Amino acid sequence: MRTLNLPLWSGWPLLGWSLIGSAITILLAAWVHFYRAETDIRPGNPSIHIIRTGLYKYSRNPIYVCFLLLQAGIGLLMSNLWVLLLVPVAVLVLTKFVIAREEAYLERTFGDAYLNFKQSVRRWL
Repeated sequence: MRTLNLPLWSGWPLLGWSLIGSAITILLAAWVHFYRAETDIRPGNPSIHIIRTGLYKYSRNPIYVCFLLLQAGIGLLMSNLWVLLLVPVAVLVLTKFVIAREEAYLERTFGDAYLNFKQSVRRWL
């Protein structure tokens, strides 16, 4: 596949590093919330609690948001438009194959408590 570069602009690296820094900050904050809630951050392990504080007041999936910010930041640093164009594809894949499965599990596990959380907090931002 042919490389598709971004148009020349000296601000791409700064914007890329800003997105990467934001992604790392979100990930660290999410880890703190999981640690405080004494529940496992790994999606394959059982959840003990629904986290409703901090980032989770605004997004049900801040860790996936950070993955997308990281992808976009790397694309900007590489000046590679293909990496950026694949961000929406990553959103679709995460939504259909990861989040849908996690949400079904959480609905089975927590019932109405999760359904209420789901109605009150957006999936992404």
